[in-house]
Amino acid sequence: MSSEEKLALAAIVISVVLKKRRRSRREWVKQWLLMRPKQSDTTLLEELRLHPDDFQNYLRMDYDIYNELLELVSPLIVKQDTNFRDAITPHDYCSPDSQCSPRV
Repeated sequence: MSSEEKLALAAIVISVVLKKRRRSRREWVKQWLLMRPKQSDTTLLEELRLHPDDFQNYLRMDYDIYNELLELVSPLIVKQDTNFRDAITPHDYCSPDSQCSPRV
């Protein structure tokens, strides 16, 4: 075997070994993100409550602080139900999508 053949054989062996040593793939999308279009904000928050790190990442606050803020704001934004429709709950009103902004 000439040195060129040995070099080519070594390159083939190295490429085969590198292909076999691939890293195991990580999860790219979390399950609760896949369900977001199918579910409402309320169910999304309940799902996030089960995963505290994801809740922290999504809302930039932990669940206890979110509940404290909701309790402080609730008396100010609570509305009464009418004969025509139910009022928006403070929890829905302060959902992450609405960001406590008035709905028109």
